[in-house]
Amino acid sequence: MKSGGDRRSDVRHQRDERVLVKILNSDDDPSLAGTILRCATQDVSLEGVRVRLPQPLPVGCELDLWVKMHDRAGPVSATGRVVWVHEQEEPEAGGFRVGIRVGARSGREREAWRSAIRALAGDSAPEG
Repeated sequence: MKSGGDRRSDVRHQRDERVLVKILNSDDDPSLAGTILRCATQDVSLEGVRVRLPQPLPVGCELDLWVKMHDRAGPVSATGRVVWVHEQEEPEAGGFRVGIRVGARSGREREAWRSAIRALAGDSAPEG
């Protein structure tokens, strides 16, 4: 476990990438289903992504994500689940930081996400 309360075991890559988020399901607010939001990443890792949003999302909310990484031809898609939400500490930043645990519908989608993240670290070797 990393220090400072960081529970991620994977390396975080500080990135400012464009993200399209579609809310699939929210037990707390079913009316959110189908909502599409545009946002940006703060960091990405093999297992998660932190984004900046103008409004909070309910913890447990299920999402589809499309991340447009600068160095890739097309967006990388994944599914996700909101695991935490924090209001921005800096008043000028506004909005919320949202932690999303990344999943995938298929092995191919999972490998595309992992390949994109490994490329950020300059490591194209497959994981064992």
